[in-house]
This record gives sequence, structure tokens and C-alpha cells, in this order.
Amino acid sequence: MYIDAVLYGAPYPEVPPNAALRTHLEKKSTEELFSVLEKKDPRRARTIDRHNKRRLIRALEIITTTKRPIPELKKVPRYNALMLGIKKSEQELKKRIDARLTARLTHGMVKEVRTLLQKGVSHARLTKWGLEYRFLSKYTQGLLTRDKMKEQLFRAINQYAKRQMTWFRQYPAIVWVKNRNDAMKKIKAFITIQAAGKSS
Repeated sequence: MYIDAVLYGAPYPEVPPNAALRTHLEKKSTEELFSVLEKKDPRRARTIDRHNKRRLIRALEIITTTKRPIPELKKVPRYNALMLGIKKSEQELKKRIDARLTARLTHGMVKEVRTLLQKGVSHARLTKWGLEYRFLSKYTQGLLTRDKMKEQLFRAINQYAKRQMTWFRQYPAIVWVKNRNDAMKKIKAFITIQAAGKSS
């Protein structure tokens, strides 16, 4: 969405916050919010993080105010830009996710969450900070064993990665690369073409 904002302008309609509606929606669970969004805007439901309550509420806020689904962003860039995406096989991506998750759990993330809780951060607030914090919150409450927490978190991150790829398929202009060398070749070619265009 940051890329959208830079290249294409505001990604969604400029709908002001509705405090009363937010208070009403905040009482619902993420499952209930996602179910409502699926009915009102199936296209947005396919790309949103179904466990992110803040984003679900914002999506429903826009839909309720405008009385129509969130419009699909028109991909007409304001700048002549090269968009690169790193393409990995599903198997390699899973290995990288597992390695990253293992490293984060081994090198202090559990301690970080316990420290935050000691400083007064609530479990309800932690669950809004992302997947890792959501599952570590359950672990520190004794709702999940460490093995179960890692297993479920790994599965959730993989599902999120698949949704990210679904999102990126909206961008036909993305040039997919395999590694740094591949990326550098594409960048040099792009710069050469741009320079030739300006000199002609």
C-alpha cells in the first residue's frame, strides 16, 4: 500500500474516521468482521489480512460511508518507475520463513514480549501488532505450548505470504527477479533505456 500511495496516489477513498462506527465494530471479533467484509466486498476480502482487526474495521468503515465496495486502484503510475519483485519457489519461501521464525524465537522475541507485558502492554494490544505478537501472546498466557505456537505461527505466516502474492498479481508491471545479479541487470537496462529516451 505504501507503493500504491507513492506511484498512484491515495490507494483508497479519503473517508474520515467514524468514531461511533469504529466503537460498534470494535465489539465484534475478527472472524465476524471478516465475514461481513466477505459479503460486502469479496475482492477486498481476498487480499486483506483477515486477522488484522484495525484493517478490517477501516475497510468496513470505507464501505459503510461510501455505500459501495472499495474501488480497485487504477494502475496509472505518476512516475516512470521500475518495480522489482523477488521470485522464490514455494519450497524455498517456506524454508526462509522457517529459518527467520526460528531465529526470531531463539534470539529474544519471547523475552521481548514478556518485557512488554511487564511494562503494562496488554495481550489485547499485542494481538494488534502482527502475527508474531498475536501467537506469542497466546504462548505467554499458557494457551499454546511452544511447539504448537511455532507450528501455528509458521502456518499463519505462510498463508499471509500467499495473500501477499495475490496482492502483487494486481501489478502486471512488476519485473520478477531471482537474485541480486538478476536485479542489477534489470536496473542497468532500465537506466540505459531512460537515459537514451531523454537524450533523443
